[in-house]
Amino acid sequence: MRMPLGLLAIAALAVACPRHDEAGGAPKPAGAAAPQASPGAPSAADASAKESERETACVDQWLREHKLDQFGNPEGTMYPGGTPLFNEATGERMPRLPYVYGRQPEAKKACHPASP
Repeated sequence: MRMPLGLLAIAALAVACPRHDEAGGAPKPAGAAAPQASPGAPSAADASAKESERETACVDQWLREHKLDQFGNPEGTMYPGGTPLFNEATGERMPRLPYVYGRQPEAKKACHPASP
């Protein structure tokens, strides 16, 4: 398999460039590993993912209790393209929870951890 010239150049630079620690100190060997969290300790990404899962579950429950579909509209609402989250004119996709919160501010009050 041939590697495109641009990727080959990037790979060569990555190998040749010395690595520095986070404080900008001395170079580390190319194979040096980044500091790891202690075993069993949850990382910030794990905590954020769990909070996001709890928020999503809360919103889904709130929508069911209010007889709304997954987008905060009345059950049975039909969408061109199958979802209101995709703008066919721009090609952009919106995340579901901000869309729901825009339509149903009470769901945000009930479920968003940073809402007042």
